[in-house]
Amino acid sequence: MLGQTIKRRDADRKLYRFLRAFLLEEKHKNTLGRFQEGNVWKVIYYASALRHAYVHCHLTAFAQGIAAEDVAMICNESSVRILHWIKADFARRLENA
Repeated sequence: MLGQTIKRRDADRKLYRFLRAFLLEEKHKNTLGRFQEGNVWKVIYYASALRHAYVHCHLTAFAQGIAAEDVAMICNESSVRILHWIKADFARRLENA
């Protein structure tokens, strides 16, 4: 599960704190915090924060001192899982149309 991968690879919450620092809206910070507190359904906000940091050129392989392989694994797992969810949701919508 993606939430478990993130928590295992970022046990010290370094990447989480790094991502949270780049979010501008309190709503997004609070939602990201709910994921960190255990609400795995908020993982989409974690992926969104990853995207935000990447697009604005702040995400690096060594963000906040987290190991590059951990950043890579979190990014890879996030993209694979999110695309899987989108594909499944799209297929469900087509089936119900």
